[in-house]
Amino acid sequence: MRNVVFFFIISFLFISCKEKGESPCAENIICTEEFIHITVTVENGEGNPVMLDNFYTFIDSRTRIELDRSDFQFEKGIYPVVTDANKDLIEFEGTNVVFVGELDGKNVVEHPMIISKDCCHIKLVKGETKIIKEEL
Repeated sequence: MRNVVFFFIISFLFISCKEKGESPCAENIICTEEFIHITVTVENGEGNPVMLDNFYTFIDSRTRIELDRSDFQFEKGIYPVVTDANKDLIEFEGTNVVFVGELDGKNVVEHPMIISKDCCHIKLVKGETKIIKEEL
């Protein structure tokens, strides 16, 4: 009898433990077809949009991502930080990201944010979406 009880206890422990990094999401989850973009607006001190020469995002200070430049309004100073396409790089509890913007080969924007995700989409946890650079 002891062996049977021991076998069930050990089996339960193996079944109930999740491996690190395993998704808590059900395989058959139904998500909306909405594609989420987290963006920032960059303005100068006078409220005019800043047209950056280049921009990219660092995720956890080690992974640089450059986002698709189509479908964004750079002339209005609106830039993507991360999208649902980058969801695999984002942790459920939150990931530190830094949006970097360049003008004339120099970093003029280094803006930290915290982005998390649920089973379907990314979401902004911390950080402003409007950046005002007085000196530009």
